[in-house]
Amino acid sequence: MTFRKSSLMSKLISKLSLSLFAALLSVSVMASDFDDTQRLANQGDASAQLELAIMYFYGGVGVSQDYQKAAEWYQLAANQGDAYAQYELGYMYFNGEGVRQDYQKAVEWYQLAANQGHAQAQFNLGYMYAHGEGVSQDYQKAAELYQLAANQGYADAQYNLGWMYHNGKGVRACHQLA
Repeated sequence: MTFRKSSLMSKLISKLSLSLFAALLSVSVMASDFDDTQRLANQGDASAQLELAIMYFYGGVGVSQDYQKAAEWYQLAANQGDAYAQYELGYMYFNGEGVRQDYQKAVEWYQLAANQGHAQAQFNLGYMYAHGEGVSQDYQKAAELYQLAANQGYADAQYNLGWMYHNGKGVRACHQLA
């Protein structure tokens, strides 16, 4: 009986040691990945800039959440035409995270991403037109943008577009389409 316990304890300690070693190794690998990503981002690689922006936006292992740094990296990737970075930058301007809240800048960035077919940007821009935030209220433009996002399967856009058809906002009322 004692033999079994010590054998079991030995296995348990061995597994714990292995787990601890793997955890330390993964932190080391993440640190080197972060350093590599930062090096590439500093060299102008838009994908690396986007990756750094995401790291700073959400925080996590080895990177503290920092909306201002996230906005700076999103800006660099967005300036190179990355639709996801353009969308995220629009989101940050809309919410005032890491930047001063500015609906007009949010519209500009959402529009760039929407032009590239980014469904969530199309939806958010549609919302801004529907509510007159950063733009003049325009239900027809909102419906057009919701339609673009809805065609890509974006459920919130489908719902909002259905509501617009039900209420005749920006489109002719049609309960069948609603």
